[in-house]
Amino acid sequence: MDDSQDKIYMWINRDDTELQGREALLPVLQRLDASFLARPKTLEVTGSSDRPIQSFLDSAVLKALDSRKRSIALLSDGSRVGVSQLRNRTALSISFPPGPAIPEIRQLFFDLLRLIRPTYARTHFFRHAEELYEKHYKENNRSFYANGLYWLNFFGPEEEARQGARLAQNPHARVERLPEGLVMEVGTSPEEALTPEGERKLLAATAALPSVPTAGELPPTLQQSANQSAAITTVDGVRGFLDDVDQSFWITKHLGPDETLDPKTVEKFKRLAGKGSPEIKGVHVLFSDPSTAMKNRQNLASAGIRVWYVDPNTGQPHEA
Repeated sequence: MDDSQDKIYMWINRDDTELQGREALLPVLQRLDASFLARPKTLEVTGSSDRPIQSFLDSAVLKALDSRKRSIALLSDGSRVGVSQLRNRTALSISFPPGPAIPEIRQLFFDLLRLIRPTYARTHFFRHAEELYEKHYKENNRSFYANGLYWLNFFGPEEEARQGARLAQNPHARVERLPEGLVMEVGTSPEEALTPEGERKLLAATAALPSVPTAGELPPTLQQSANQSAAITTVDGVRGFLDDVDQSFWITKHLGPDETLDPKTVEKFKRLAGKGSPEIKGVHVLFSDPSTAMKNRQNLASAGIRVWYVDPNTGQPHEA
């Protein structure tokens, strides 16, 4: 397909630095290598010359990922995969021509959600989404990431809190609850969104989103400010919410029901106490899955960290 035609675009963003470097990103590259995407032929690395590669698992790609301050792009005929390892977050962007079957695109999106556990993600046609944003979404000011809905939309626990507890109750979208967060699908394909009826569905689903909560309407753990983007902060590479009332620091985690935090991560969270300005007085971890909270409770409690989970029925936090 000629580059003048619109491409399908996935954008997956995680708001911390835990998924950086070759070891952490290797499962993502392995999934991309097994996908319908064309094998990349060129590696672009910020600040370096382009170099030829043969796959997503090429040694040059793995080496580039260990330089965590750089962004890289893997290019093939008509497709592009970008990995940005930033100071406070990691982002994956994928663009490719239409052609793959819709179930394959959906499966890749869902698999990457499981591997990356992002704060927010979406899939759609790139230029059409830009048009929607300019015409309809940019004035919504819902959150930093999601002012409107596209074909596939994912909201991690932080984004759910910002978007409102009634996010899952949308009559114009297919809603699916995952251990990692909430998926909302509007229509049956990215192509449908290009039709007048498909665009009408997107606008109706966006109009049905709950009103953005004010500070008083948020869960007590997140009652920081009516300006949601200001509520998030990063301390020593860990992203979370600072409670102005008691100076406690809240971290959201998205793990599967049988997964546990590794000891290094627990120790990293423990060391946050006493850091920051104002100084952090205590650390809380808010899990998206109740069973995960229970599984991790003992190790975190031993480190002096309180453990919570998001109630799947109300969207509110409860202590484990």
